[in-house]
Amino acid sequence: MSDYIYSLSDISLSNGSPTVVVNNSDSFFGVVEGSQLFIASKVPVTITSHDVEDKTLTLSSNWDQGNLSNVCLLYTSPSPRDA
Repeated sequence: MSDYIYSLSDISLSNGSPTVVVNNSDSFFGVVEGSQLFIASKVPVTITSHDVEDKTLTLSSNWDQGNLSNVCLLYTSPSPRDA
């Protein structure tokens, strides 16, 4: 299985919410259900969906690792060949 690695340079998360807000025009083209979200020193979480118009990602569970604002994240997405 191959993974692609993408980054978003400015996101916000609120503790207790499953929604990641993308604060700029970064593309999240490669996001598919099951992509993993990584933020330095935080436990990785699974992305279940995304909304390009609302500029949001939805996590598989509520974020419980504290409020974050204007941070950078990485996410991996399975290769389309592996789908």
